[in-house]
Amino acid sequence: GAYVMNELPITKNFDATYGLRVEHATNNYTGQNNVGDVKYVNERVLDEWSLLPSVNLVYRINKLKTDSPSARNTNIRAAYTKTVARPSFKEKSISQIYDPIQGRRYNGNIDLLQTTIHNADLRYEYFFGRTELISASVFYKHFINPIEVVANVAAPSEVQPVNAGVADVYGAEFEIRKAL
Repeated sequence: GAYVMNELPITKNFDATYGLRVEHATNNYTGQNNVGDVKYVNERVLDEWSLLPSVNLVYRINKLKTDSPSARNTNIRAAYTKTVARPSFKEKSISQIYDPIQGRRYNGNIDLLQTTIHNADLRYEYFFGRTELISASVFYKHFINPIEVVANVAAPSEVQPVNAGVADVYGAEFEIRKAL
C-alpha cells in the first residue's frame, strides 16, 4: 500500500485535509473440502486493487482570547472516507470447522468478495480545555457486498459467510471528555 496526504488552509477559519491510499491485497489458498473432490493448490482467490480517498473539512467558528493562531474552541467538521473489509482466511476458503462448544459447523465460502464501505460524518466540537471537549455527531456508512454469517436453512447448526448485497448504517454520537 501507499498513501499521500495534504493539508490545505482554504481561509483563516476553513481547512481541508485530503488524501488517497492505494492498496493491493492478494490471498492464495491451498485446501480441499472434506470429501476431497474440490482441491486448491496455492491458487489466487483474492487479488484486489483498492483506491481509498479521504477528505476532512474543518470550519472553526470562534476563537479563544489568546494570541495563539491555533487556539479556537468551536469547530464544525465534515469527513468522507472510503474503506474496505476483506474476508478472513477462514471465511474465504472451502474449510469446514466444527465448534464443539456451540455445536455448530462453520463452512467457508471461496466466492466471497471484499466489502467496500463509504463513510460520511458531520460533527460539532466544543473544546473547553486543553484536552476537554463536548461533541455531537451524525454518521452514515454504505456497505457494498457486506459479509454476513448466515445459518443454513436445511441445517441450522451450519453457518457460512455470504455477501449480502448492500447495507446502510446511520447513527449519532455524543461525547463528553473532562479531565478529573
